[in-house]
Amino acid sequence: MSFEQEESGVMKRLWVHAARHKKRFGWGILMLLLTNAVAQCMPQLMRMIINGLESGESVDYLQALAWAMVGLAVSGAVFRTLSRIAIFFSARDVEMEFRNEFFVHLTNQDAGFYQKHPTGDLMSRATNDLGQLRLLLGPGLLNVVNTTIGYSVAIPLMWMISPQITMVILAVYP
Repeated sequence: MSFEQEESGVMKRLWVHAARHKKRFGWGILMLLLTNAVAQCMPQLMRMIINGLESGESVDYLQALAWAMVGLAVSGAVFRTLSRIAIFFSARDVEMEFRNEFFVHLTNQDAGFYQKHPTGDLMSRATNDLGQLRLLLGPGLLNVVNTTIGYSVAIPLMWMISPQITMVILAVYP
């Protein structure tokens, strides 16, 4: 079996295992959407407060905006925590399923298998390689989704404020 075939088989099994936890992964992604929505609202509230201070708005109005910011900050922290719990725990469950599969595979091998495969190599796969799957589905997925949502919301908002400044800022990315 070639490396590409082996890798393809592992990826297929990874997605099969991940699909078993799709509700929790989906919940985590929904919480990430809410986290980003709250994060995008904070600067707008700050803008409203600054404009209110400049235009002499009433203290009650400014206080209401300040409390709204506190509420958004608390809700953002809750959404962020829930997203991490859902995604990270799902990733740990997938890792555990892979570890159990690997253990069953090892216990079904004959003695000749262990002559061909060094114990250190098997231990490395059991610890490092399977841990990497958890990192792919946990922090990896979280960062890809979070970054995608953040940019897809922030860039249009920046463009609405100033297309010229947005172009200058985006010019340094490549």
